[in-house]
Amino acid sequence: MLETVRDPIGSIRLALSVLGAAVLGWIGVIALHAGLMTAPISPTLAALPVELRGLVRFCGHAPDLAGTGFFNWMLGWALMVIAMMLPPALPLLRAGLRLLAGHGDGRRALLAMLGAFVAIWIAAGAVLFAGGTLLRAGLRLLPIGMQRADLASGLAAIAAGLFQFSSLKMACMDACRSPTALMMLRWQDARPLPSSFDVGARYGVICVGCCWATMLLAVLVGALMLPIMVAAALFMTLERLLPSTRRLIPIQAGFAIAIGMLLLTGAVPPAFF
Repeated sequence: MLETVRDPIGSIRLALSVLGAAVLGWIGVIALHAGLMTAPISPTLAALPVELRGLVRFCGHAPDLAGTGFFNWMLGWALMVIAMMLPPALPLLRAGLRLLAGHGDGRRALLAMLGAFVAIWIAAGAVLFAGGTLLRAGLRLLPIGMQRADLASGLAAIAAGLFQFSSLKMACMDACRSPTALMMLRWQDARPLPSSFDVGARYGVICVGCCWATMLLAVLVGALMLPIMVAAALFMTLERLLPSTRRLIPIQAGFAIAIGMLLLTGAVPPAFF
């Protein structure tokens, strides 16, 4: 049987710690984007008006996925996860804090829970890299006139928008907002560390199911990557912390579909291709 202890001070400290880590993640993300200011001008950038190039280079880029390299990609993805996914994990961590308040290994167990959650998202980044690489290779096998990276990226963004209305999205979002049911199902009081890791990993899988489409937007678009990351992070955090989030769904869907249309029309260049 689960027994929880409310600790308002501990909850505030936890929230501040999570937000502090997220701020550091954003600093890392911004530093990576600022580094693009010194990168050679790509053909895509050269086609833009001179007065827009600096802004576009800071806000995003259109990298060659194969040239990015797996290590560099995973480093950037890890920073994105820290910046964007730690605040949405607060419901899990608050529930874990209440549950583990009476355990001597409470701090280590809470870190194990968070570590498992982050590890699942890191693994999702590796899958995304592999999928992007395969898609890019597949496009190169097509005749030159059919190598439409903008079409592939635009349709993916529109699909991400339509996913917001799916029953899978709704179920995963409800589970993300209230992780108590997961803890009641998986928790073993005699094994706090393994149980914490198990709960964190399973919650991470549920969170990926809820947020994969929103995170995909942040990496589909080249020239607007940084501002879209900020908007996506805001959406995912509000989904978990607002009393009611159903009204956010059409806003998120419209946001993703609008990005898809911008990609399809060539108004912004796609990333990865």
